[in-house]
Amino acid sequence: MSTDRRRQVYDRAIRKEFSFLKSTDSIAHLHAHSIVIADGDGLLVPLCELHADDAELIATLSEWRRENSRAFPTQFPVTVEGTRRWLRAGVLGVEDRLLFLVCDRHGRPVGHLGFANALAGDCQIEIDNVVRGDKEAQPALMSAAMQALVAWGEEMFGPREIHLRVFEDNEHAVTFYERLGFDVAATHPLDGSAKPVWAWLRSNDAHVMLARASDPVVPDQQGVLFYLYVPDVAGFRQRVVDAGIAAGEIQYPFYCRRGEFEVTDPDGYVAMVAHT
Repeated sequence: MSTDRRRQVYDRAIRKEFSFLKSTDSIAHLHAHSIVIADGDGLLVPLCELHADDAELIATLSEWRRENSRAFPTQFPVTVEGTRRWLRAGVLGVEDRLLFLVCDRHGRPVGHLGFANALAGDCQIEIDNVVRGDKEAQPALMSAAMQALVAWGEEMFGPREIHLRVFEDNEHAVTFYERLGFDVAATHPLDGSAKPVWAWLRSNDAHVMLARASDPVVPDQQGVLFYLYVPDVAGFRQRVVDAGIAAGEIQYPFYCRRGEFEVTDPDGYVAMVAHT
């Protein structure tokens, strides 16, 4: 398939599937359109028309946005009405953005994550708005949700790459990713502060975005798992070890037959390195 043809197929699939999921307006269809997390640990439920007038959910989203506002480069006062407008215009009204509620095994929303800018690049998708709203949610649920999202995106759309968003708060996080081969492309400080609240790093076609966390970072409570995709897992692991970073052994689970290994960054986030 030619590059242009592949791009056309990819763009059409993004528009069709994102629009289809966001147009859901009944609870029966919503359950059918949700993505199962792991072995029934929870669901990824697409934010859709059914939620546009759900006052209780909008209030919850507003609270989550308020609690995590400092993790975003743009600072703004968070209100329920503002969140309602954001849901309508900033999520449902954007054709290449799709947000999922992360629901636990009882169906209770505990956070959200999704995709954005899916039509902005060459068959690339950016992981977007990873927020753990309920800090007491079942352990590792956000990690499993991230894996389910990435697996679904790869199966449905076959993107050339997936950009990563990582929520961190210290300069040592930037240093850690530099040692993995990333270069700082841009940073953004808050007004009146010399320290960056946001940083963008890149290594060829791989991108990592770091944002300052709103709460103290506790290494053993990080509930998000991030994937880095490389063409040579064994070779990249050797580079990591040579850079002085502790790396796990290469494992070969059923969903990653060419192997994967993990590294842990200074704030306790686990990055899985797998084959493209």
